Amino acid sequence: MNWAWEQKLDPSTKIVLLALADIADDRGICWPSIPSIARKVCTSERTVQRVMHCLSQGTETQPALIQIAARTRSNGSRSSNVYLLQVPGDKLSPGDIGDIGDGGMVTALRQEGGDKAATRGGDKATSP
Repeated sequence: MNWAWEQKLDPSTKIVLLALADIADDRGICWPSIPSIARKVCTSERTVQRVMHCLSQGTETQPALIQIAARTRSNGSRSSNVYLLQVPGDKLSPGDIGDIGDGGMVTALRQEGGDKAATRGGDKATSP
């Protein structure tokens, strides 16, 4: 979480990043819903969506701080996204999303054209 505190961001962006860092596991992976993040940071769902988009795009002066990948259930319906915090160093390498298997729940995270997508084995997981 110290990594998130060190980022030079506006307040709404920083609080959403801190919420993700608080929820993420040791590998920087989490999958909370937009409504749960909005409740946690006391803002609207639309604000969270806008901030998440900004965090995933980066700027000329700052690289993207998160990667977002869509998840689907076994029946093909959408589930909450997977978020990878782009923490430099030993835990995560920026730009390397590879296989993030989580006890068989998240089986693959892959790049498809311009969209990132993930598939899951079953739908028994909840965000940590």
